[in-house]
Amino acid sequence: MSKMTNLKENESFISGDIREKMLDVEIVLSDIEGTTTSIPFVRNILKSYCKENLNKYISDHWEDDELVDFRREMKTESTGEKEDPCSATVAVKKHDLSSKLQKKSVEQYILNNLDSKQSPYSLKLLQTNMWEEGYVSSDLKGHLFPDVTPAFKKWKERGLHIYMYSSGIQLAQKLLFTHSSEGDFHELISGYFDLNVGAKVDPKSYKNIMEKVNCQPEKAVFLTDNAHADAAQKAGLIAVLVHREGNEPVDTKFRELFPSIYSFEEIISLLGKRKSSSTDRNDKLILRKKAKLECDDAGPGDDK
Repeated sequence: MSKMTNLKENESFISGDIREKMLDVEIVLSDIEGTTTSIPFVRNILKSYCKENLNKYISDHWEDDELVDFRREMKTESTGEKEDPCSATVAVKKHDLSSKLQKKSVEQYILNNLDSKQSPYSLKLLQTNMWEEGYVSSDLKGHLFPDVTPAFKKWKERGLHIYMYSSGIQLAQKLLFTHSSEGDFHELISGYFDLNVGAKVDPKSYKNIMEKVNCQPEKAVFLTDNAHADAAQKAGLIAVLVHREGNEPVDTKFRELFPSIYSFEEIISLLGKRKSSSTDRNDKLILRKKAKLECDDAGPGDDK
């Protein structure tokens, strides 16, 4: 791991050897929260939308399979806990409670766990389904930093494949890019990965992703705003720290260990440039061969 010393605050740095490696990149793997999308959008706007619409959503979808399964999971989770009349999980266990009280207890349980970093998949799915209603009705618009879509478009044109890797489930990621404030950019994304592939702090997760996309780790770059860069680098990927407005500052000692950028614009022309040049040359050769064949097919004596 090369160390980039004497970095000043708000200073970008990409060493010459990293720049050289970036030219051969085939895969762009990107974090979402704090990298393509602002942290306040995820933690404030999306969470607030859930809190404000939760009561209505539970009433409208009480008998849906999604909520039935969620309630069943709550019962399982509460097994063995001391019964407390005020406990949401215990309230759900009591079959003689009125429907109104059951709904209230489920609502309280969800509110208590919305900010948990260890949210069960069923809760993440419920949140995502709520967001989907908000996106479809245009009450929500996914936030993307201004440099994201131009970079993604350029890399897509260059023949690179772009994948997202986030703690949010795949559907939540897809909804954000489909209903973004900049338009529908879902088609720019080749695929989405969530924690089913492994924890973001585990190098094995990045190796698993590389196997799934059939790419050598050294041919991939991982863009992130935090310490997950370390796990990606240990897996062999080119890890790049992305600093965004609103993010918590990255410790200077840690920041000096990785390439640092403040905008995708700083690497938009680097990633996959050699691959693009090779593709252009191949396209020109194909066109020349096609033109030659057309000339040969014309044959002699066509001039009058």
